[in-house]
Amino acid sequence: MRPRTKRHVRKLVNFLVVLLGFGLLLSFFGINLSHPFKSSSKPLNSNTVAESSDSKVASSQLSDYASAFEYKEPDNPVVVDISICTRSRFGSCELPDPTWRIYPKDLLLGNGWMNKMYLIYKHVDVSTLKDEDLVVTGIASTHQYEKPHIPDREKDGTSILPVEMLTESFLDEPTEAEIKENGWVERDFESGLWIQRKSFKKAKQDSRTDKDDSRDSVEGMITALKVLYGDDVQYYVPNWNRTSTPLSVGRKYELPYIFYRKGPLVKIPKPEIKLDKSDRLRIAQISDLHMNSGHGICREVASSFDRDVYGECHADRLTLEFMDAALHNEIPDLIVFSGDLLLGAGVRDVETALIKAVSIAMKYKIPFATIWGNHDSETGFSNYELTEILLELPYSLIEHGPESIPGDGNYVVTASKQGDEYPVLSLYMIDTHGRSRDRTSAYDWVKKEQADWVLEQSKAITSQLKGLNDLTISMAFIHIPTPHYVISLDVQRVGNSLEGISCTVRDEGIMSAFFQAGVSIINAGHDHANDFCQYLMENPEFKLDSDIYLCYGGGAGYGGYGGYPDAHNVLYKRRIRFFDVDMKHHSVVTYHFVDKLGGHSNKFVLMEDAIPVPPSVIVDVEHVPVFEDDETRQQYYGDAVDEDGLPIPGSGTETLEYEDNDEFIGDEELEED
Repeated sequence: MRPRTKRHVRKLVNFLVVLLGFGLLLSFFGINLSHPFKSSSKPLNSNTVAESSDSKVASSQLSDYASAFEYKEPDNPVVVDISICTRSRFGSCELPDPTWRIYPKDLLLGNGWMNKMYLIYKHVDVSTLKDEDLVVTGIASTHQYEKPHIPDREKDGTSILPVEMLTESFLDEPTEAEIKENGWVERDFESGLWIQRKSFKKAKQDSRTDKDDSRDSVEGMITALKVLYGDDVQYYVPNWNRTSTPLSVGRKYELPYIFYRKGPLVKIPKPEIKLDKSDRLRIAQISDLHMNSGHGICREVASSFDRDVYGECHADRLTLEFMDAALHNEIPDLIVFSGDLLLGAGVRDVETALIKAVSIAMKYKIPFATIWGNHDSETGFSNYELTEILLELPYSLIEHGPESIPGDGNYVVTASKQGDEYPVLSLYMIDTHGRSRDRTSAYDWVKKEQADWVLEQSKAITSQLKGLNDLTISMAFIHIPTPHYVISLDVQRVGNSLEGISCTVRDEGIMSAFFQAGVSIINAGHDHANDFCQYLMENPEFKLDSDIYLCYGGGAGYGGYGGYPDAHNVLYKRRIRFFDVDMKHHSVVTYHFVDKLGGHSNKFVLMEDAIPVPPSVIVDVEHVPVFEDDETRQQYYGDAVDEDGLPIPGSGTETLEYEDNDEFIGDEELEED
C-alpha cells in the first residue's frame, strides 16, 4: 500500500473512532440520537395512572431508582396511563414516579444503534379510583408504512391517525377538538402510540353490562398489557385484543404489537379430556414447527410457494395456514405438540414464537399437551421457563412434572368416558432433553428416574381401574427417538423413511417401562422427513417384551428443514399425524393430513382389541402435487366448495416440476446452526 493511501486509511479510521466516541458520549448522557434536542415521549401527567400485567413475562418488580418507595402491587389492577421510554444503551428510563412500570422488552429487539425503547405504564387498584380519575380505555398506533391520511388536516396535526381512531363514533375527518373529546392522546410520535383515556365514572357508564355492575367492576378498562412481535402472532385469550397496526419502530417483520386485556381476567379451567358419546377421541400430533418471532424463512420448499414482493417465502405464515386447514378439516379433540416448537438460537422473542406455535389450539379451543425438543431450550429459555409461559394459556395441559426426576414436562394426560372418571386412555409425555452434557453422544437420553416414574404412574392408573373389565390403551409421546427405532429386523412399515434416524444412544430402561406400562404406540418427532410407523413383534433378543408400534409424526413446520425428494422428485411435504381412538372397539387408526394434498395419506389400523396388529393400508394417496397456479388447482378441486367456502377435493391431478429454493441442510448440519 502506498504511503499516501495509508495516511488516508488512518485518517478514516481516526474519524470513525471519534464519531463512535461522540455517539457513546451522547448515549451516556441519555440523549436520544433520533431526536437529539427533544424527548420522543410527550410529558406525562402523573396524577392518577395505572399499569397492569398478569403475565410472568411482564415483570412486576420495582425499578432500581424506585427501590426506596414502598409500593404495593394492585390486586385488581387498572391501567391509567401508558407511554414510551427511549433511553441509551447505557442509561435508564426516567419514570414519572415510583408507581410506574417498565414492560421488560426492548421494542427494538436490540436493533437500535445506541438506543432502546420500552413501553412504560402505570396501574392502580380499582378500589382506589375516584369518579374523576382517568383510566385507559383504548390503545392505538400509527404504523409508518400504513398511516391513514385525512385531506386538509395537516395544520392541526390530525392528518395521521390510528385506524382505531378513524373507526370511532366521530367523523372520518375529526378535528382536534373531536379527538380530544373522545379522549385520544398522542403519547409518542416516533412510535405512533396513542391512548384513549376516560374518567373512571364515564368508563363504567360506557361499558355497563349486566355482567358486573359493582363498584369495583373493570369492564371496559384496560387491565393488562403484553408486547409481541410480527404480523402473524395472535393471542386467543378471553378479553384480549391487539392493536390493528404495530408501533412504527423496529425491524420490518418484527414490528411490536401491543396486546391489551380489556376487562377482568377470565380464567378457563384446565380441561378434562373426555371421549365423545361414541367413545371416540381424535388426537393430532403436530411436530417440529420451528417457529420464529419474525416471519421465519422457508426451508426446502417447492418454487410454487407464495412469496412476498421481496421474493421471500414466509415460513411461519405457511405453517399457520397449514395447521389451520388441518384442524378445520379434521376437528381433533386433543393436540399434542411433540417438540421443537421453536426455531432455536435464532429466535429473538421467545414468547412471541411460542404463543404463535400454540395459538391455533387456542383459536379452535382444543386442549393441547406439549413436550419439548432439543431446539426449544436453545433459545436461551429453559424448558421450565417455557412451561411457565404455557401454564398461563387456556386449554394448555402441560405440567412441570415432578422435580425429583430429570427434565421438565414429564406428565400423563388421561381420557375417560362420558359419565365416569376412570382413565381408559393414557398418554405419557416424556422429556427427551437436548444436547448431551457429558458429550458422550450428540443427544441426551431419557433417564432411569423417568423410567421408574412411568412405572409409578402406570400402577397409580391401574389401581383406579381395579374391578373394571374394560380394556385400556396407552401411548407415549417423545421428541428424540429411542435406539429401538433403528432395529433392523424384518419390520413392517407404513410411511416414508427418507432420512437417517437420529436417535439417542442409550436406553436406561424407558422402553422396558413402556412395555410394563402397557404402552403400545410410541410417537416421536425430530427427524422431519421420516413419517413412518413400524410394527415390531415381540423379540426378547432386542428387549421387545410385546408387539409395539414406533411412529414418527413427520415435520409440520416450514421453518424446519424439508427436502428429501422422493422417487417422483417431489420434495417432502409437511404433514400432521392423526390418531382415531375408538374405545368401544378398542382400536386405533392413524393417518397423515398432508399440506397441499387435499386428502389423507397412509391411513391404516394400528390396534384392534387393544392389541397392536400388523399394518394394512386403508388409503394411500401420497403423491398429489403442490399447485403451481390457480388453473392447476382448479383441475384438482373443481368448482365445488363446502359450507365454509373451502374447496372440495376432486380429480384430475397431474405431475408438476419442483425445485429446491435453498441448498439442502441435513439434520446433522442443522443441529450445528
